[in-house]
Formats: sequence, structure tokens, C-alpha cells
Amino acid sequence: MREEILHLGYLNLRLSREQSRKEEGDQDIKIRIHSLHINGEISLEEEKPTTQTYNNHGILNTPPAPKVDEVPKWAKKIEREILKRTHPDKLFGMTDDEKKERKELLLDAQKKMNSKKFADILPIALTLGINISKFEENFLSDIQKRISGIEKKIRLIQSSIGWKWIDLSENQKIMAIDAILKQSGIEKTKDEIKNVVNKRIKRKTGTRPLTRKEIKKQK
Repeated sequence: MREEILHLGYLNLRLSREQSRKEEGDQDIKIRIHSLHINGEISLEEEKPTTQTYNNHGILNTPPAPKVDEVPKWAKKIEREILKRTHPDKLFGMTDDEKKERKELLLDAQKKMNSKKFADILPIALTLGINISKFEENFLSDIQKRISGIEKKIRLIQSSIGWKWIDLSENQKIMAIDAILKQSGIEKTKDEIKNVVNKRIKRKTGTRPLTRKEIKKQK
């Protein structure tokens, strides 16, 4: 159980890192596209075939509203334990850095609970030294579902042009921007696109997205 929880914590950190890389790539692409004197919002996502269906009366079928998950009992109990460990009265004698860390853990736990990502509070509980084995409820299935969901999100992010951008060759970048523009009905010559692909973009120090090799070294 502990290994699954630690893996969940790692996946959450990785998801954040992969999302940041995608956002950096998306921003870089948009800057280059706008350099072609193209204003407005350009979609960087591939067009997907519509899945809309209609009933016999010609009315659009709408999917049922997703069920709102109730807070599991085990999550409520662990949240209370987290609150106990992060309450200001329990921080006496700690350094300012330790108090800051406890406050951040509390805010993170509250964020996970509000977004109904209940399994995500388990790594936080371990960080605080909470003995989660004393809770009788079986939350292994919740952990496995959450792990599966995050892994799916990571694969989806990694399939995006923004995430791949930094590793693409010059020719691949030209082809990618050309495809993005054509998807929006915009035609530009290869030389025009090549110029913006090779354009130097000023960045703040430390904002360059990590390459595949750099990400692998962090694992």
C-alpha cells in the first residue's frame, strides 16, 4: 500500500512537470505564429471527428451529467488527521520554514479535497507521518483508479505538439506549424514559417521546458 501511495505522489509531481512543459511549448508556438502577423486564437489541438448523435426527433443527444462523488469516510478521517498536524497550535517550537511547509501541505490537502481528488491526500498524510494503516476502510481501489487516471493524462499531454515541441527538428517544427495554420484555414509559405521557427525567442532565466533526456535524469 505504501508503495502505491508514494507512486501516486510521484505521479502528481510528474503530471505538474509535464503540464508545465506542454504550456511552455504551446506558448513558444503561439509566439512564433503571431510573428507571422496572425492575430487571434489559433488552436494547437488536432481536430477530432464529431461524436454527436441525434435522436429520432432530430434533437441532439446529450450525455448524462456526471455523478458527484461523495467524500469517502476514509478521506474525511485522514483530512481531520492532516488538520490536527497542521493546526497553528501544533506548530509551536518549529522553525519558520517548517511552519511554512505545514501550511503549504494543509492548503494542498484542502485543494485536493475540494477538487475531489481524494486519493491525492494520502501522500500528504505520509509526509506528515500519519499512520494511515489504522483506518479500516479499503482505499486501494481509489488509489489505483487515481494512478490510472494520472497516467492517462500524462500520455495525453505527451502526445500534444506543445510537449513534443522542444525535441522536434527544424523541419518537423515547420511541418507542425504549417499543419496548425492549415487547420485554421491559413496558408503561409515554407520560407515564412522557417523564418519564425528559427526566430530567437527571449525567455526569462530558467523558463525553458525540459527535454526528454532531462526529464529521464530526474526520474
